[in-house]
Amino acid sequence: MQLDVRESADLARSFRQKWRGFSGAPEVVLCPSHVALAAVHDALGRSSIGLGAQDAFWEAAGSYTGEVSPLTLAELGCRYVIVGHSERRALLGETDVMVAAKAASVSHAGLTPIICVGERQKRGWKRTEEFLRKQLQAALSKRPQRFVVAYEPVWAIGTGIPARPEDVRVVYKILREELVRSCHPGVGRRVPLLYGGSVDANNAKEFIQDPENGGLLVGRAGQALRSLLDLVKIGIG
Repeated sequence: MQLDVRESADLARSFRQKWRGFSGAPEVVLCPSHVALAAVHDALGRSSIGLGAQDAFWEAAGSYTGEVSPLTLAELGCRYVIVGHSERRALLGETDVMVAAKAASVSHAGLTPIICVGERQKRGWKRTEEFLRKQLQAALSKRPQRFVVAYEPVWAIGTGIPARPEDVRVVYKILREELVRSCHPGVGRRVPLLYGGSVDANNAKEFIQDPENGGLLVGRAGQALRSLLDLVKIGIG
């Protein structure tokens, strides 16, 4: 809720124009607020830049005032939906049960949920591992057909202090083990793992160099054209 509709569309349009000059660029998905989705979709035109939503409801239709169906998001051109973001868990009381229902609903609508997991505060590795495994198990309990997992330690979000790459590597190992255990092993080994939490052009390279890293979930650094372009350049290598 940082950019309004006009600002979101302008950023998408400017980014698309610059995007044409890149070759071998990584997949990029822009996730504006719901009210800006249609405008950003139009601004992206026929480019390969993806469109995603920041949330969706766990039912396809019904009397749920104020909520948005994943089928409607698909109609608007979305390919991805973020579910279980830490801000929604903390500020709006979203539970693991709700996140699991949303992930399944999004997946059944033909979209890919980006399932967010992460501990609220730094703690010993044993407690962190128990928390992350429990959170991921719950999120996958309704068996979404396709999904991405984003590790976003809550204590790193918006603080300017990202997790250390070596610590993220340990978390990736934990998440990968749990994915292989909870899913079909072949599926569990292929699920992309993202990192998010105070990531920007100054530290992005450290994270994407990890063989297990499948991308970045970017917040503040994705709200300005210059920093967004810098991140794409780093992704190209």
